[in-house]
Amino acid sequence: MGVGSQGSLSVPWVERRINALALHHYLTLQYTPDPLTIFEGIQQLPAGHKLVVEREGLPKVSRWWHCILSPNGILKRKKLSSKPVRS
Repeated sequence: MGVGSQGSLSVPWVERRINALALHHYLTLQYTPDPLTIFEGIQQLPAGHKLVVEREGLPKVSRWWHCILSPNGILKRKKLSSKPVRS
């Protein structure tokens, strides 16, 4: 499994073009907000989401983690998926 852009850029059919808007955000804000990445045509997953690609199906993005603040300000974690994420 590739993490970050390195996995996507290692295949020959992915073009290595800079996303001008993402570059602007990076130079202004020092980060690229999702779904942008510094590379044109490659997008980030939203925080707490996973991408599942089945052998015979379309890729699916689904939420696997959700952060909830209780009324007293205590952080509660809620795991939405029982399946482990492969690495």
